[in-house]
Amino acid sequence: MAISSAIVLDNNRAHDYAMEYIVAVDGELFARALKLTSAMQKFAKFLDLPECDSKVGHICEVAFGVICVLQPEFALAPFLGKSSEAVGRALEGAKAESKLAKIAMKAKETGEKIKTVTELAGNVKEATSDEPRGISQLKNLDASRRPVAELIKSSRLAREVWRKGLDLIDTEFENRVNNPAQHPKESLAAMIARLLPLPKCLTDDELDEFEELYLWKMIGQYVQLNVVVRDPIRVQGGPLGRPSVDGLNDNQIETVLDLFGPEATRGKIFSSGPYRDAPLALVALGAKRLQNNVNIVIPRGPRY
Repeated sequence: MAISSAIVLDNNRAHDYAMEYIVAVDGELFARALKLTSAMQKFAKFLDLPECDSKVGHICEVAFGVICVLQPEFALAPFLGKSSEAVGRALEGAKAESKLAKIAMKAKETGEKIKTVTELAGNVKEATSDEPRGISQLKNLDASRRPVAELIKSSRLAREVWRKGLDLIDTEFENRVNNPAQHPKESLAAMIARLLPLPKCLTDDELDEFEELYLWKMIGQYVQLNVVVRDPIRVQGGPLGRPSVDGLNDNQIETVLDLFGPEATRGKIFSSGPYRDAPLALVALGAKRLQNNVNIVIPRGPRY
C-alpha cells in the first residue's frame, strides 16, 4: 500500500520545525548568557578584582538568585519544564497506540508496510536528529559561574525536550501511516508546534536591561555592605557642601554614574533611575546614609 505523499511532507515539516525550535532556544540562551558574562566582567572591573576572585563569585551568585526571583523565566527553566511534560505525555500516548496497533496487525502485507514506514521514518530522523552546527556555543563560556551554569543546564534540558519531540513525531508518523482511516485533529507539524512553542526572544534593548538589572543587583550587594554616604555639614549663611562617599574611590563613583545615568537602557525589566548624582544613586543602591543635623551658626560681629 502506497504511503500518502501528504503525510510524508507533513512529517518533514514537523522535523523542520523541531530543528527551528532547538536553534531558537539555544540561541536565546546563548544571548542571555553573554549578557550575564558581560555584567560579571564589568562588576569585577568595578571592584578592580580578577573575575575568579571568591568575593566576585559570591556576590555574582547572590545577585543572580535575586534575578531568578524577579525574573523567573530568564533561564527558561519553567518554560522548558512545561514543554517537557507536555511532550512526555503525548509520547506515552503515541507509544501506547503504536503497541496496540502492532499487536493487532497479523497480515503479511501489513507487516511489510510497518517495515517500510519504520525505515522511512528512520531515514528522516537520521537526517534531522544531529544537532545543528553552532548551537553548542554555551559550552565555550565559563561554566564555573552559577549564572552561566544555570543557562547551560537549561540548554541540556532543551536538548532532552527536542529529542523527545523527535521521538514523538516519528512514533505518531508511524501510527498515522499504519492507520490511514484515522483522522487526526491536527497535522504533525501543528502538533509539535503546539507542544514545543518557540521561546520569547528578548529584543536587544531587553537584553541590555537584563544586564543593567544584574549589574544593579551586584553593585547593590557590595554597596550595602561597604559604602556610606555622609551628608554635608550646613554652615549658616554659606553654600551647602557636597555629600561625601566612604568606601568607593573616585573611579568607582564615576563608574556608578556611567552605568546607571541617563544613558542606561530602561524599560519594564530595569527601571531604576536615571541618576545624575552619584550619592543619590548609591543611596538607591542601598548605601548607608548618615544625615548630619549639625547647623553651624557663625556669630555676627558687633554693630557700630
